[in-house]
Amino acid sequence: MMKNTTSKIEWIKFFEVIMLIMGIVGPFATAPQLIKLYHTHSKHAPGLSLSSWLAYLFLSVLWFLYGLIHKYYLSYKLLKTNQESIQKIESIKS
Repeated sequence: MMKNTTSKIEWIKFFEVIMLIMGIVGPFATAPQLIKLYHTHSKHAPGLSLSSWLAYLFLSVLWFLYGLIHKYYLSYKLLKTNQESIQKIESIKS
């Protein structure tokens, strides 16, 4: 059971590194399109790249999954750890 928990923690740490990279790279995915739109105004707006917006969507989905992992999985682990700590304290008191 310990190995399973360790592998989950390693996976979460790996995913956090991926999300850090995506958080830095993500906004740059739309930069070429925004620069083109700024310099050529709305005349070339229909020529904006669909692939940039799909990349932006993909990054947004990753951020959503990252949030779910932190909200549910890590919050559950924290709650479980707190409950175990309370039980240990109560057993020491009695």
